[in-house]
Amino acid sequence: MIGQERVRDILGSYITNNSLPHFLILVGAKGQGKQTLANALASKMRALVYIPEDMKVDAVRAIVADSVTLHTPKFYLLADAGTMTVQAQNALLKLAEEPPKNAYIILTVEQADELLSTIQSRALIIRLEGYSEADMLEFTDDPILLSVCDNPGQVLEYEQIDYKSLYNHCVKVANNLHKISVANAFNILKSVVPDQYELFIKFLIKVLRDNLVAEEGVTPNFKMINNLLIRVYEAKSFMSNKSVNKTNLLEMMLVEMRDIAWQLA
Repeated sequence: MIGQERVRDILGSYITNNSLPHFLILVGAKGQGKQTLANALASKMRALVYIPEDMKVDAVRAIVADSVTLHTPKFYLLADAGTMTVQAQNALLKLAEEPPKNAYIILTVEQADELLSTIQSRALIIRLEGYSEADMLEFTDDPILLSVCDNPGQVLEYEQIDYKSLYNHCVKVANNLHKISVANAFNILKSVVPDQYELFIKFLIKVLRDNLVAEEGVTPNFKMINNLLIRVYEAKSFMSNKSVNKTNLLEMMLVEMRDIAWQLA
């Protein structure tokens, strides 16, 4: 893996000393490399990797039953383990408390507190680190992607879509808010796929920040851009809330940005 030197050193030491814990929780943002790290560990241990089709309680019980039959190392990789029910996590405790010799359980989550405290207390928790600018240059040299990506997984995800068109759309939106009507403000999202809302927000922030730097001082435009940027950051803070209707959230954000631009243009 590129990057994650501290994490690699810690886990490498466990493997060298033949003392890798049987129960691991890998914590990191989406795209941070949790599954890549788990597969690398399994390779070092010459272990099979098993990924269940789901993580319901019956699937976990099947893992528990399978683990006692092993004659060679096997990694059970439970990705996005925070989606497990309480019942499934409790079923997993049997393995956590008395792991068979050849069974290794790896859970991946974005936040450790997505899991029960009883699960956390029985595992070695490894938090993946951020990537440096030098690390990110190993994955892309595109300045647009480098400005919005925090990890290699994001680079790979965004390269699968027409991100340049989305970026140009955001440039056009940010630079013409004072020219549009309220009705047109609601239409801006029609050309954005809901799965790309997060990137849409990131690109708006990038464009506005670039514009803010270009103003270089306290001018009417500087004040307007700063207020627009504040409004986008407010919307961004709600994007991770699963109960929020993201389309409505962004539509209202755009209408309010249009109003700010009209008042201060």
